[in-house]
Amino acid sequence: MLAQGTYKPGPENVPWPADYPTKFIRFATVDKAERKIVRFLYVNPEAFAAAKKNSEAPDGTTLIMEDHAARLGPDGMPLLDLSGRFIPNPAVTAVFVQEKQKGWGEGYPDAIRNGEWEYARFNPDGTRHTGPVEACFTCHKGSRAGKDFEFVFWDYVGARK
Repeated sequence: MLAQGTYKPGPENVPWPADYPTKFIRFATVDKAERKIVRFLYVNPEAFAAAKKNSEAPDGTTLIMEDHAARLGPDGMPLLDLSGRFIPNPAVTAVFVQEKQKGWGEGYPDAIRNGEWEYARFNPDGTRHTGPVEACFTCHKGSRAGKDFEFVFWDYVGARK
């Protein structure tokens, strides 16, 4: 997190979480049929432990969405495992990070502000992807504003015992 008073909106606030594959908790895997990809979803362990049903994610929550291409058959369709899920290729194709910190989000217009969340895109090697992140704000604002702008993690926490 940046020092008090130095926050400026933008993906540069979100650092590359280099240790996420070994230190974060992979809490879900999502098949995206329309894109023929598999998404591995991770959360930092502190946020995982502190998350409570029907509550906002705590400050310091970092959510990772790691994309993998699905393995395709000769017909161009994703191959399925015995559970009917896509089989991912091992190579990571993209990494998206959603992080929440107190005071973040200030400076964004109300039309796109997602509470205190920031978003960033990274290449598989950890370098910052310079493409825009506005679609992250738009999608999360449009469909998950009442659920702390989260998708699968909110649902996962609400469903766990």
